[in-house]
Amino acid sequence: VSKPPITEPTIFANPHETICTSFIKKTCGEMSSCVEAQQQLACGNTQIDGNKNGIPCEALCQ
Repeated sequence: VSKPPITEPTIFANPHETICTSFIKKTCGEMSSCVEAQQQLACGNTQIDGNKNGIPCEALCQ
């Protein structure tokens, strides 16, 4: 039995247009942009906002 391929979630220019159906939690080190981090936060990945100020992955989203 073969498994379907895992697809990456679509990254949108506007993080409020987030689709979380194929959401895969990532750490800040696994992300390459602030937009991706904002999408992760919008999909419920709260661990990337350590100080709970609403800005994910502060190094990416300065």
